[in-house]
Amino acid sequence: MVTFVVALMMLVALLGGLQRVASTLLRTYTGEKLTLAFRNKLFRHVQRLSVSYHDTRGTTDSTYRIQHDAPAIQWIAVDGFIPLSLQH
Repeated sequence: MVTFVVALMMLVALLGGLQRVASTLLRTYTGEKLTLAFRNKLFRHVQRLSVSYHDTRGTTDSTYRIQHDAPAIQWIAVDGFIPLSLQH
């Protein structure tokens, strides 16, 4: 009986670890796909802006926003919205 209990505990621990790994992989994959799609959308928008906008603000402003502000969508959607929707 003790052997069965130990084996069952090891199985539960292994399954819990596999669940955490799968959850981390899914969150990372989803977040990176969202970030890539949002960067793509931002880049297309920046290309449509007028030259005078880039002259006044500088091209580095647009580049900075694409590179550093786009990951915010990952934190909002994956780390903010999804956990809130799972709580009861």
